[in-house]
Amino acid sequence: VSLRIAPGLGFSYLGGRATAASSLSGTLAHSDSGNGAPGASAAITLTGDLTATALKPGESMTFTFRLATDGDAVSGQMLTVDLQSGTP
Repeated sequence: VSLRIAPGLGFSYLGGRATAASSLSGTLAHSDSGNGAPGASAAITLTGDLTATALKPGESMTFTFRLATDGDAVSGQMLTVDLQSGTP
């Protein structure tokens, strides 16, 4: 499972601060591709074998991440986030 994040103009993803958790198994190991560049896309990808990274029936996953602004961000912008299960 990967969560892909596309911050809007004036926002940046703060890498290294994300968390991922499962309703079935608790904290999930993950990698984080964010580099902090304004407007740059980022991804939070679960790591481990297929059993550890697949979304199981009845399971919910919670991803938490932080965004920053350079002061030029426009309020009300859409934040695009998509979840991909399987190999990209």
